[in-house]
Amino acid sequence: MFTPVQECTCRSLDTHKSQGLTRPMVLLASEPDLPRVRAMIAASVPLDTECLDGTWRQKDGQIIMARRYADPAPSFPEGFDIYVCNGGHVFSPGERTHIKRWRSAAR
Repeated sequence: MFTPVQECTCRSLDTHKSQGLTRPMVLLASEPDLPRVRAMIAASVPLDTECLDGTWRQKDGQIIMARRYADPAPSFPEGFDIYVCNGGHVFSPGERTHIKRWRSAAR
């Protein structure tokens, strides 16, 4: 049985792929949940996918990133798609501020 964060990660990956989205994908999670998110991404991408510091680059050019709320947002010319996997807990005021910043950066 998966945790809520693991289920969110799988659902987000499936949604992104099934909708044919091509912009980079960022999954946000809390510090304690980040290892679970990264493990689910690693288990879901093709074996020939390159990974460096929580960023997976697939051979077809798709980029998937797992980041903490407080991490700096990346800059992509085309923007990126963002998914928040928080395990169902209530966001703190600081987390809400970081998520707003990420959403603004995503365009």
